[in-house]
Parts: sequence; structure tokens; C-alpha cells
Amino acid sequence: MIRNIKIKSLHALLALFAAVITLTACDTEGEGPLQQAYYSPKMEVLFNADPSADYTFLFNGDTLTTEAETDRSKMVFVSTDSPEGEFVAHNNVTGEDEVRKTVSIAALPLNDRGHPVFQIVKFSGQPAELVSDIDLKGATEPADRDNTRCAFVFSGSDFPDKLRIYLREAGAKEVLDTLLVKKGELSAFSKELKRTADYNVYLFQKKDETLPDADNKNWKLLPGYSVRKLPKDTTGVYKYQVVSFQDKRTVSFAFGVKW
Repeated sequence: MIRNIKIKSLHALLALFAAVITLTACDTEGEGPLQQAYYSPKMEVLFNADPSADYTFLFNGDTLTTEAETDRSKMVFVSTDSPEGEFVAHNNVTGEDEVRKTVSIAALPLNDRGHPVFQIVKFSGQPAELVSDIDLKGATEPADRDNTRCAFVFSGSDFPDKLRIYLREAGAKEVLDTLLVKKGELSAFSKELKRTADYNVYLFQKKDETLPDADNKNWKLLPGYSVRKLPKDTTGVYKYQVVSFQDKRTVSFAFGVKW
């Protein structure tokens, strides 16, 4: 009889444990079960050439929260059963919708917490746009995942309006590629670069603005700048990579376009 009581107690314990697991799997945020049933999209501005620009980003009429916002009352939830909807980038200054298009949440990149993210860029003189809509300036795909192509952006006040970037493989003397970059704009993409190789980046400033940009002798190393290593991603995830200069000392991977 004691044995039967122990068995019944064990069964009760297992049933309780199963109930706890079930309740955990149906975790709720706001109203109703959300885990695996809803997306919670975010938005992130990856590059902005105009800090004074003011936007509201919406999905199906609901305002999207930024990566930094954690207030649950502001979060947007999108059912996995109908993940498509209208994304809008509304310019609050002009009153215009600079982007209005149907987007599938399921196709968006994920952040570190597994949330889909609308990745936004704004180049000088251009409307805001999704990274997936960027004009890649005629770049051709690298041959394979062991290679990538890089473009550059900058907008800092301590930079001139134009820079010329020289790329050289570490330890080599020959310049591999030269790219002209205008403040706030996306440069053309470089030649193919080996994914795991190290490259050095040199920034040159124009000596005389009256001379053509293609004049190789009319450039000098940017004052106050020292050679930097190209901070490209080496995982093989991105076929195109964009590198940003925040100031003369800070250069970083900004975003990429995946294979």
C-alpha cells in the first residue's frame, strides 16, 4: 500500500511538472499567448547622414520601437499566420511617406534576441530606405563566400566633403583598390577582397578642389589620421559589406548584405 502511495505521488509530481512546462511554452506578453505565435519587430537606423531628420516608422499603422526601447506597452506584435504588412517611413518634417511598401516580417534579419529588425539607412540628399533596397552601384557578386566586396560611408564634421580611400593587403606594397567617397553618400563597392585576409585602409584628402577627382597626384594623407585595419566581417555571411568612419580614429563594420 505504501508502494502504491509513492507511485501515485510520483504520477502527480510528473503531471505538475508537465503543466509547468505547458504554461511556460505559452508565455504571455500583453494579451494572449505570444511565444512562437507572434513576431515582435524592431527598427534600427544603421547610418544617418542627417541627424536633424525626424521620422516615424510604422508597420500596419503601428509605430515600431527601436532596438533600445524595452517598454512592452509600445511593442508591436505581428501574427505569424499573416506576417506581411505595410511598412512606412514617414518624414515628420515634410509630412511625406518616403517609403511605403509591403514587407514580410519573416524575411527580415534577426537581432541578438531573435526579433526581426527593419534596418534603415539615410544617405545625403536621399530619402530613408531599407537596407534591402539600397542601390549597390552596379556591384557584381563575389565569386564565392571566401570573398567579399566593401563600400564606405562617413558623415563626421571633422572630415572634408570628399575622401579617397586606398586599400592595401597587409604586408604588401601595392595598392589593391582606390575608392572615392563623398560625405554622407555610399561609395562604390571595392574589388573582391579575401574574406580572411587582413587589409589596411588609408584616407587621403584632396589638395586642390579645382583639380579632377581622378588626379592621382592631388591627394595627401588626411591630417590626424593613421592607418587603420579594415574591420570587415570574416564569417562569410555577407557578400557586400559597408564600413563606416565615425571619426579619424574610429572605423567599424556598419552593415552588410547577406548571400
